[in-house]
Amino acid sequence: MKNYLIILVAFFVSCKRDATTTPTPPTNAEKVTIHLQLNGDISTSIGDLRKSWIAARSAYDSTIYGVNIRTGHGTLYAQGLFDNTDSISIELLKDSSYIVNVAAIKRGSGLGLWWQLATNGYKEYAYPIHRRLQDRMLYATNETMETGFIDSLNNMSIVTDTLANTFAKYPLSEADTYFGSTNYTARDANNTTISLQLKRLAFAIRYDVHNLSSGYLQATYAGQIRPDTLRTNDTLPIRIYTADLFRTQDSIPGAQLQVTLTWIKGNGNAVVLGTKPVRPKRSSLTAISVYLNTDSLNVSPNFQLTDTTWTGTTDFDF
Repeated sequence: MKNYLIILVAFFVSCKRDATTTPTPPTNAEKVTIHLQLNGDISTSIGDLRKSWIAARSAYDSTIYGVNIRTGHGTLYAQGLFDNTDSISIELLKDSSYIVNVAAIKRGSGLGLWWQLATNGYKEYAYPIHRRLQDRMLYATNETMETGFIDSLNNMSIVTDTLANTFAKYPLSEADTYFGSTNYTARDANNTTISLQLKRLAFAIRYDVHNLSSGYLQATYAGQIRPDTLRTNDTLPIRIYTADLFRTQDSIPGAQLQVTLTWIKGNGNAVVLGTKPVRPKRSSLTAISVYLNTDSLNVSPNFQLTDTTWTGTTDFDF
């Protein structure tokens, strides 16, 4: 079905969050060790990316898993960052209620989440992760909790150059992200698995550029997405972006994302082809077709946008 799309994502201001600690629970309380079973739009089994579901390989790849546990009253209880789901085990107080939040972040079409090496040898991720990759849970009884841990998945620090180790942050980050939340009460020591449905928070954009005989195109997004440079006439690779708003809805209302295309001619002159609003839906592919008439003094781009269901059938080179 053909739609004229627009996207809007709320601007997210990155701010420094202060770490906090939570009250110490009774030390003599009985505890239950539980494990996570992740389902929904993501699978932690090794699989073929050409299948209709997205395989997130569970061991030492570009996928990381953030686990954030709060009490039923919202108090921070435990946090952990993992790259292997088999390592996730959580000690909960029996007969106590919890809110379990899990985010899975894949590299997708970008270069991945930026990190730096901490003094103890662990990878330390920047906003909005704010944690070291230790493959274990940390508890508020004896560790510092980060109040902003995976509270938002906008403005992620995405690598722009692997050699220079540089990164950039935009409200819509170039990453493939999943999120799930559930309430859980640890009552039965024999029932130690939390089954959690993860929802994909991503959409995709692909450009089809026709009749580009010289120069190149620049695509800008009013500061919401990192600008693109389009240099070929062929169908260009898919770009995958995360929209945190997809946690609560499947489309983004309004005209919050504006795509502006500018043709940079071979002589360096710039011709603005136009601006169009786009509004991709969750797990949808927005194809933007641009038709250039280079014989005309007045460039008419015939800017077209179409929307199709996207299930991750494109092969990505990891």
